[in-house]
Amino acid sequence: MQVVPSFVELVLERLTREILTTELRTMCLQVVVAALYYNPPVLLELLQKPLPNTDSTILAHFIKQWLNDADCFLGSVQVNCFGSFNIFFRLLKHLL
Repeated sequence: MQVVPSFVELVLERLTREILTTELRTMCLQVVVAALYYNPPVLLELLQKPLPNTDSTILAHFIKQWLNDADCFLGSVQVNCFGSFNIFFRLLKHLL
């Protein structure tokens, strides 16, 4: 039995609500990014679910939140951009 999807669902649900502290939002985003490395197909299945009370998906909300908080991950713009592109390409590889 895999417990990772349960943790990721919990984190994604928390990310859909307002988070006042940057630290908590960053930790939640890191859990999702770690899940992408651990099991991309399962994560993408979770991210394709619709966002409650909107026409958007959780994936769209996650990417928007991640890009808005990109500076909180490492502080270094060059390293952060490289890491973000690496993860985006990994995500796209599994979407296509």
